[in-house]
Amino acid sequence: MNCFLKLFITCCVFVAFFEFFVTWDSLQTVLDSVKPVARVTKAGNGTGLNSVEVTDADGDIQTTNTNEDEQLKLTGSQNPSNNDYALDDGEKNETENVGKKYYLFALHYDYNGPNVQYGAFVNGAAFAVAYNRTLVEIWFSTHWTSGGKETRFLNETFDMAYLKNLVDVASVEEFKKECNSTVRRLLMHPYFRMGDIKKKEDYFKRYEWKRAGLEKRYKIKLPDTSFIPENSQRAEKLLLNPPRTRCLGILDPGIDTRWEIPGLVKHRKNIESRLRSAPNILQMADDVEKKLCGGDPFMALHWRNRSGEFCGRNNAPCGNMSRIIDVNQTAEVVAKDIFQIMQKRNLSCLYVAVPSFSKNMITILKNAKIPRVMSFSDITTDVYPKIVKIKNDGYITSLLEQEICVRSKTFLGTSHSSWSGFVARQRSKETLYLEEVASWIAPGVILK
Repeated sequence: MNCFLKLFITCCVFVAFFEFFVTWDSLQTVLDSVKPVARVTKAGNGTGLNSVEVTDADGDIQTTNTNEDEQLKLTGSQNPSNNDYALDDGEKNETENVGKKYYLFALHYDYNGPNVQYGAFVNGAAFAVAYNRTLVEIWFSTHWTSGGKETRFLNETFDMAYLKNLVDVASVEEFKKECNSTVRRLLMHPYFRMGDIKKKEDYFKRYEWKRAGLEKRYKIKLPDTSFIPENSQRAEKLLLNPPRTRCLGILDPGIDTRWEIPGLVKHRKNIESRLRSAPNILQMADDVEKKLCGGDPFMALHWRNRSGEFCGRNNAPCGNMSRIIDVNQTAEVVAKDIFQIMQKRNLSCLYVAVPSFSKNMITILKNAKIPRVMSFSDITTDVYPKIVKIKNDGYITSLLEQEICVRSKTFLGTSHSSWSGFVARQRSKETLYLEEVASWIAPGVILK
């Protein structure tokens, strides 16, 4: 009897172990099937650096406590010859930085207008939040349609008090003082733009051009071409595990550095959806919203005819006149489509944001029998004294018109326009695009 009992117990133990290993093996198979994504993890009490770990696939940002010595062990010990994460000679004495800020300077330089620059700033802010760093303000250049290139500033553009609730922001002067006017390391990911046509040598030339322009603009010093990552894998490794310098930069986030992980996208969308215009712009927009269309809900349209942009610019000829005729014919059809959209939504007022070279669109819309077609000229009368004072400031008026479009019940923009895109990303109401609603577009015409 005792032998039988011992045999029975032995069999039960064997079966229990067998089921445990089968279950564990199945669990491992499931876990291995989950695609990992990078998570940026904060370091030290909000003043130190960060590390990155690869975890599960939801892409949220995790917070863990770490310090510089631990990060150095995690990175430098893996490859003693790799000094990507080491302090350079200018920071050898800064091994103890408790309580000091760690900066991220989102540097953008090209010929694009301010809305592309706003995008670079927002992407830079997302990186700064993910890296637990203080974002350095960037300066914006006006669009040529504003009457010439000028430098404009962050506090003219956004509500700084509100912005600082989203990300810690430092002035350029603070960065220069704390970092000796030097960006010690510069993150970049140029390889999305490379292919059969653009080679690495071309990017080296492009970087030197950007470097010269940025150094002149901000009176700072940037790393030379030896710091450009040699391939896409190295670029992504540095983005995942940024160097431990206090004075870090990132080049053209959203343009050249077109690299995203779910957690980064989450931060960017959060910042975009919660951006607020500068207080003076909000005040003027409040006034317009009360008085425009008698306070009724309205549709807003952003119309831009790039085919006609160069007419009269620097005394240049208009170019392809047949293309301009095609665009105008398309505009006449689109005007009727817009009227139908307004009727379906019970809207009887339209605000049109349009550059000076495309003002003919206002006449076309009125000819389509759309009631109450409003434009900038309608909000620069004595009824709007604050707007009259700034009506010749193309930078501020563009921001004001964008804020008006944000507040419209329905916004109709163009998917190719960074101006429209900036508006659309701040809206929670209906947004439509001209390419989608146009019942006919002349061959060769692109509405953008």
